[in-house]
Amino acid sequence: MFFAFGGFGITRNHGESISDEDLQKLLTMHPRRHRLSDPSWHNLPWSALRAPVEDGADYGLSFPFFESFCPAFDEFCNSRGDAQSIERLPFERMDGKKVNYTFLKNATEEQLNDIGEWIGYISQFVGIRDSLRVSFALDYTCLCGDPKREVTQIAKLRQTAKLYGGSDKPTTDTLSAATQLAEASINFIKTSKSYHRIDAVLATPRSDPSKKYSLPGFIADRIAKDLDLPDLSDCIHTIKHRREMKDTPAEERLKELTDTIEVNADAVKGKRILIVDDLYQSGTTMNYVGKLLLDNGASCVYGLVCEKTCSNQD
Repeated sequence: MFFAFGGFGITRNHGESISDEDLQKLLTMHPRRHRLSDPSWHNLPWSALRAPVEDGADYGLSFPFFESFCPAFDEFCNSRGDAQSIERLPFERMDGKKVNYTFLKNATEEQLNDIGEWIGYISQFVGIRDSLRVSFALDYTCLCGDPKREVTQIAKLRQTAKLYGGSDKPTTDTLSAATQLAEASINFIKTSKSYHRIDAVLATPRSDPSKKYSLPGFIADRIAKDLDLPDLSDCIHTIKHRREMKDTPAEERLKELTDTIEVNADAVKGKRILIVDDLYQSGTTMNYVGKLLLDNGASCVYGLVCEKTCSNQD
């Protein structure tokens, strides 16, 4: 059995694991993240929905990279239920650079309007290129992912909602900020339709298993309750204390994570699981957790984080 990451020309075995080589490639892949609304090429935002060219009749879709964006579009299409199916034809152009398109065959005006509204919405969020089916961040650490610019509101909330040092007692301000992050995450899941087929949620496990408060755990709990999904966070455990990833050089993160986390295979088997975290740097932790879930029988894994750092190794 196969599933396609959006049907756009790349297939993986259903439930196939993420290899150590895949995890190491995260450190060198480029580009690794993009928000469609940010100026990049010719100081213009990315034009994902493109009108027919020359004598053509079909609109097309194109994204900065295949991962996340194309599977998210598939999720959106599947979320339409009884609405007329959107016919999609993958196309890959090779002329010195690989470009993935999809042609929207016989798309109606209503469908094009719906697609345009969907693109307009997800353009506000950061698409991430990694080994998960869909992977998004609510925002960057700094505006437009530029470390020279001011810190975003999401990053400020995360700083307030996270406990540092030896503290394990969240304050009123801590919980208020965590609640706002959870509400923003829930709104994105519902409105983007990018996680339409998830059937379980879990948080990345704490690096220090003795700690009780976990910001990812708080957010995962709120998501699970709001969407009426099982929270499987208790089914994945840190069995050996490890350094926090922010304190670990990028090239050492996989080694630091190895053999520190245990998964209850019976609980995750056959599930399409959303992994929740507060911060995405290199992505090693989230993708390693995804690897463990797939190794233990999960059907598919998705990722959602609050904040994406401006680079992949900071």
